[in-house]
Amino acid sequence: MARRRCRRERLTVVEADPIDRNLTLQCDIAVIGGGLSGLLALHELIEAGIDAQLFEALPRPGGRIASVRDQVSGAVIADLGPTWVWPPYQPGVTRWMERLGLRTFPQYEAGEAILDLHPYSPPLRQFLPGQHGMMRVEGGPQAFVDALLSRLPPQSIHLDSPVKGLSHNGDHLVIFSRDREIHARKVILAVPLRVAAQTIALDGLVDDRVLTLMRNTPTWMAAQAKVAILYETPFWREAGLGGRVASRVGPMVEVHDNSPANGSVGALFGFVGWGAQDRRDLDLKVEIRQQLIRCFGPQAGEFIGMEIRDWAFEETIATAQDQTGEPAHPAALPQFMREPLADGKLHLAISETAADSPGLIDGALEAGERAAKWAMG
Repeated sequence: MARRRCRRERLTVVEADPIDRNLTLQCDIAVIGGGLSGLLALHELIEAGIDAQLFEALPRPGGRIASVRDQVSGAVIADLGPTWVWPPYQPGVTRWMERLGLRTFPQYEAGEAILDLHPYSPPLRQFLPGQHGMMRVEGGPQAFVDALLSRLPPQSIHLDSPVKGLSHNGDHLVIFSRDREIHARKVILAVPLRVAAQTIALDGLVDDRVLTLMRNTPTWMAAQAKVAILYETPFWREAGLGGRVASRVGPMVEVHDNSPANGSVGALFGFVGWGAQDRRDLDLKVEIRQQLIRCFGPQAGEFIGMEIRDWAFEETIATAQDQTGEPAHPAALPQFMREPLADGKLHLAISETAADSPGLIDGALEAGERAAKWAMG
């Protein structure tokens, strides 16, 4: 059987023209951060005819959303970031999926799960209850990013443009990027709160209570390493398994079927439970392969690709505090974190600021939409 080739996601947005280092860029609204919240805010502003520009530190848009694509077709075949949505409980997800023309399909859970509980005992097979309302997006969460990018003018998105500071200057804010200044009437800050507090000089634009919360709010899944394992087919289904693993042995503490809706390839994904510093010193691919064989049998060792995305060591996503702290889902923040700052010129718009579903895709959509409405006011 011919081997399927796979690759990491291909950049959708083209780079803007080379930057004049003496250039001062002016716009009405500046969005800092090109994750889902920032892209959605930019989309809403441009659709309303507002002069808005987005500045992203990475050479790719999407933030915590990342994917593996088929090298030939370009189709998304596995997720390296978030995976699930819960439409029955997330009306924002439902509304935006309809607006962007996206569709969901059920998370595959038919069959028994594997309980990998002890290093000296063989894994057990057992049926486990599923989670009501849990769905996957056709094309993965990457479909949100791709749909938004397809509607945005490429010249409105500036990649490789990390922001180092913000300053108040009369009736506008000045953004200090790596190689230029940007003057904007209002700024939407769509960067993980801890990262923003640590890497962007805010020059007194936020008070101590806001800054303290920014430093203390965990970025959901920031310290996580996620693994995508690709096969020619989802062979575990034929064996009566759902692809699900719950493990106390590791390195992956949780595994799920991540195969695309069209069945073009078999895929599993797993969350690595070992600590960030511990896993950095190990050959994770070797350890993961051994676990897969232990749980699913020898065929599981014959994967056609494996991608590991260790978010803990991506400086635009995680801080040292995320790497060493206990993982915790962010709680809803006080209302003042969703209100204008800096005399009405600055607004925080990252998923963790959402009133509902903080840290999740639904929260990112809420935060981006809220910030855009504020900026248009």
